Amino acid sequence: MLETLMAATLRYQLSAERSFLEGEKVIITFRILNLSEAPVRLLNWYTPLEGIKGKILRVTCNGEPLEYRGRMVKRGQPEAQDYTLLKAGESAEAEFDLAKSYELRVCERYEVMFTGHIHDIGSATDTLPRPSGEFVPLEIPGNTVSFSIIPASL
Repeated sequence: MLETLMAATLRYQLSAERSFLEGEKVIITFRILNLSEAPVRLLNWYTPLEGIKGKILRVTCNGEPLEYRGRMVKRGQPEAQDYTLLKAGESAEAEFDLAKSYELRVCERYEVMFTGHIHDIGSATDTLPRPSGEFVPLEIPGNTVSFSIIPASL
């Protein structure tokens, strides 16, 4: 099992339109890809796969960090449905409205990066969920997405 997890190669991708009008939804797409040759199951908690439920993003406007204003969720123990199975080469994605969690204004350059990690990852044959004290976490690399918000009157 440990060899499979060590060989697991996950990567995330963020994407968005190049610009949005002030006051409108700012839809970001989060995609996680399994680039390994083995299936994995990952805990959705604190990833955009479950929605934005904590400080899991770094958002800046012209280089200045923005404060997270969304929901904060405390957790008990995970359940089986909190995990996503990704077969080799498969991906999962979710969209979210950044404006629901951050106070966005007209800005020339917003940058958004996922700062979370996978709290628990297992092979397709592992017994999951595990108790939180036995999680196998995994850091995943990915990109930063950038866009602008322009005045609605233009």
